[in-house]
Amino acid sequence: MTAPASPMNRAVRRATKSRYSSCRIPDAMRPLIGLTLLLLLASPATAARERFKQLRDWYVSCDNLRACTAFGFGAESDDRAHLRIARGAEADAVPEVTVTLMRDGLDAGARLKLSFGDPALGGLPPEPVAVRLVDEDTAVVRIPWSEALAAALRKGEMLRVEEVGGAPGGDGVPKISLAGAVASLLFMDEQQKRVGTVTALAAKGAKPASAVPAPPAMPVVRVAKPVTGGAPLPKTPPAAVLAAARKAAADIDGVSRPEPFAVRLSATQTLWGVAIEVPAYNIRYALYLAEGGRVRPAVLHDPQGTRDAANEATLPEFDSATNTLRTFYRGRGIGDCGAISEWGWDGSRFRLISEILMAECRGVRPEHWPTSYRARRE
Repeated sequence: MTAPASPMNRAVRRATKSRYSSCRIPDAMRPLIGLTLLLLLASPATAARERFKQLRDWYVSCDNLRACTAFGFGAESDDRAHLRIARGAEADAVPEVTVTLMRDGLDAGARLKLSFGDPALGGLPPEPVAVRLVDEDTAVVRIPWSEALAAALRKGEMLRVEEVGGAPGGDGVPKISLAGAVASLLFMDEQQKRVGTVTALAAKGAKPASAVPAPPAMPVVRVAKPVTGGAPLPKTPPAAVLAAARKAAADIDGVSRPEPFAVRLSATQTLWGVAIEVPAYNIRYALYLAEGGRVRPAVLHDPQGTRDAANEATLPEFDSATNTLRTFYRGRGIGDCGAISEWGWDGSRFRLISEILMAECRGVRPEHWPTSYRARRE
């Protein structure tokens, strides 16, 4: 028996395919949702490193290898469109810029006319741009990076995203706020150690590109060889597993919850997962290793220091073919914010291989979330 399927694949797409045009968060609730998610996803150690920030109408995040991504959103809770700027940490890395529009019933032949509030600002395509349709609700266009675009982001106030020939809608043309853009670009420069160099986005100087240090070496996770065959797995967890799970469980007496699951990690080791919290979503499991009659917590080693409980996982899914555990924490029900993590079993514990994290609930699909951690699997 394998771990229950998580929203990493099908369910994530179903959840985030909800009607984004109705996904606006009331202004009074937005600070509460954002603060709650930040507290859940970040420990004091992480906050001290300032790996991600909300800066007015923008959100910016960098990973452990100094790759950074910034998002600009609409003001006043308008989540119909957003701007995304992603840049690697290499000295010669060119920013990748995309604009996403979300509306029910988009057409494959749709085109977007992009314009700044000030017509004197440049850096945008002069003609409407054909979209790449992700699905019937989401369209993406790519904008080439240029110094003119950088200057416009620093000086402008908003970016209009107008669908040429599309349904006008009752809310008018979506507008992306540029309040926070300069601070976000400066944050990227600081995290990537570009300040004062010719490669900087906001804090440009005379230093050559060679002054930008190389990205850190990627951590390595050596994953144990998957096991094949073996005796059938037991259907009931050992008594010690159930006893430990009861101590960790929230008060869920009388609440329907998923059955425990078991997966074989080696000829002698079995991973057990027991649901200990069952809210509307984000079902939380306690994980245990059973070996030779002994039971111990199955540790999920997080080098970022962001986890309060080392053996707990939200919506886990185990891939026996790769000895990989995947987890998905939703910031809210439609799944447009939260964290998706992948852990490799090294023979004694699970070690973090990758994580994408979005702390702003603004309609961004998981495939566009920024990476917060990367390691190389061996």
